[in-house]
Amino acid sequence: MEHYSKSFSKLAMITASNSADGYGLRLQSIQIQVCYPVAVFQGPIYRVEGRNGKASVEPVDRLQLHHSAAMNGRMAQVQIDVVTEAAFPKLMEEILEELKSFRDRINGHYARLLNSALDQKRVAAQRAGMNAFGGYPR
Repeated sequence: MEHYSKSFSKLAMITASNSADGYGLRLQSIQIQVCYPVAVFQGPIYRVEGRNGKASVEPVDRLQLHHSAAMNGRMAQVQIDVVTEAAFPKLMEEILEELKSFRDRINGHYARLLNSALDQKRVAAQRAGMNAFGGYPR
């Protein structure tokens, strides 16, 4: 079990670090990173729940694991899809549908999002310039 815990912790930290690096002042467009951490098992997986003081064990094709991990004082909390190899293609279809829906919703608000992002970058650039010169704008 310790091996799985370490693997899930590594996956959590990689996911958290990927999503944290998605912003930069030098980027000239809106960039969004979406991470879907997935663990695929070749064999069966089970959901275990406590019911009436007893463990209820149920075979499932997939489940969602909420995992927390800490590294160098940084805490990451992620949701990891755990899926059997046989159910993986269906999960991928669902993820692609979610991404298409997400894309379509963003496209519906593109002009407003772009203006907001440009304003945020302008303000951040001004603050960075002020901080680099002791609080005085260049």
